[in-house]
Amino acid sequence: MNKIIIKIKSFIILLRFSLNRREKTEVNDFSFIVFSKDRPMQLDALLKSLFHYTKGNFKIHVVYAVTDKEYAKGYKQVKKEFLGLPVSFIMEKSFKKDLNTIVGNIQIGRVFFLVDDIIFKAPLNLEELKGVNSNKEIFSLRHSLFLNYSYVVNKTQKLPDFLSGTKDLVWKWEKGELDWNYPLSVDGHLFNLSDVKFWVKWLDYRSPNTFEHALQLFKKHYDGYLGKSYRHSVVFNNPCNKVQSDINNIHGNVHQLELLNKWFEGYRIDFLSYEGLENRSVHEERELKLLTK
Repeated sequence: MNKIIIKIKSFIILLRFSLNRREKTEVNDFSFIVFSKDRPMQLDALLKSLFHYTKGNFKIHVVYAVTDKEYAKGYKQVKKEFLGLPVSFIMEKSFKKDLNTIVGNIQIGRVFFLVDDIIFKAPLNLEELKGVNSNKEIFSLRHSLFLNYSYVVNKTQKLPDFLSGTKDLVWKWEKGELDWNYPLSVDGHLFNLSDVKFWVKWLDYRSPNTFEHALQLFKKHYDGYLGKSYRHSVVFNNPCNKVQSDINNIHGNVHQLELLNKWFEGYRIDFLSYEGLENRSVHEERELKLLTK
């Protein structure tokens, strides 16, 4: 009976979504929504690298979760480092409610989702993305000409057949393999605000990982979309640790508590040390190079 109810509910959501998509608009304002948990040092590196490399008008909204008071203290310090900049923070109480609050406060524009183990490593000019048609295309900050391996499944992957005659990489999502066939990612893909508002309201989820998993309900609707990216990726995930229990994913062995202690000692991640990195996978373990504040 439960399976039947789930199928009926999914059908109703998909039907509502199809009707909602007819009303989409293209607006050239940009917001970044960042998910973080127990990683103040890694969040700091993400935000600093984002501000360093990104040109254009944008706002950042961070929803973060902590497991104890020490991590909360770390995030309090992060907030101080970004006073006066266009970034807001909300401590998670109920992930779905908090995410709906954030999205509800975004009136116009388009949205990137990011997670806190991402680092920007190359320039991003948002003016160049105003020409992306988010009604037919999903732009990715994490794809590049070098992504021939998928870290999360430990497999090689073929590059897709890129459309010719374009400055940037353009491919068909439904024809790609693994990461080249995964348009609904929360790791640096650009989406219409109207779609995002629908997702956060109607899907069932309790965390960033379950949110991304729930998004896959709509994958067929985006198979006809083109993928777009620069030839050199703008970001990469450095999965040096794991802070969630929803998915038993591959990760490195640098514990978040070790990084928290280093944070309090005044160490910060040297995000500039990754500039120009040509990673083979969207997730790639790299040594965390630290420097004193």
